[in-house]
Amino acid sequence: MTYSSSLATKMKLIMAAGELYAEQGIQHITVRAIARRSGENMGSIKYHFGDKDGLLAAVLDFATERLQHDPLGVCLAQNRSLLQTKIGQCRLIAGLVELFMKIIFDHEKPTWCLKLVSQVLQGNLPVSQQLFDHCATPIIRVFTTVHQAITGECNPAAAFAWMTITISPMYTLSIDNSITRHIYYNQPIPPAAMTALKNMAIRGALVNLGLWDHQLESELP
Repeated sequence: MTYSSSLATKMKLIMAAGELYAEQGIQHITVRAIARRSGENMGSIKYHFGDKDGLLAAVLDFATERLQHDPLGVCLAQNRSLLQTKIGQCRLIAGLVELFMKIIFDHEKPTWCLKLVSQVLQGNLPVSQQLFDHCATPIIRVFTTVHQAITGECNPAAAFAWMTITISPMYTLSIDNSITRHIYYNQPIPPAAMTALKNMAIRGALVNLGLWDHQLESELP
């Protein structure tokens, strides 16, 4: 028996598995259920991914594609000189918040992606620590570095608290859109609302570092 090696077949399996994992949990989903959802046979999973673990790895790789290669770390490295001035610090923080928001509200990715990533991060699976090291640790490192550079203090607890207050509302909203579905009648969040969310997150981050200045507002991105 032969199986198609097309990208379309692999993506059908990844999408089916991702949807099922996000809906019911990784440990509760069988290869048979994935094959049934995808419209393919179980042999296709073995052919393309080897086994269920190989398929899970491919699913998580797809779900975290925008977080690969440490995009926030690259942004910080390219703009580190901005830390030398107050307006530069404000612009750097604004840029990091905007980049983070673009990543987690990536409309080109299915809604199950972040739900599954959150599920794995909160779980106690063999891949949970690996995913944390791959996706969460670089983000924490960036915000900790910026916090230390601006405050002049090595205070990981304060840096983590600042990061959490800054990005958690956006992260939570991107995972669970049940509230916005009711507010906007199952339509996407309007651009004006997304802009307001971004601006308030930036302002909150600056206020909590003592950087906010109404005179600087017009100079921010």
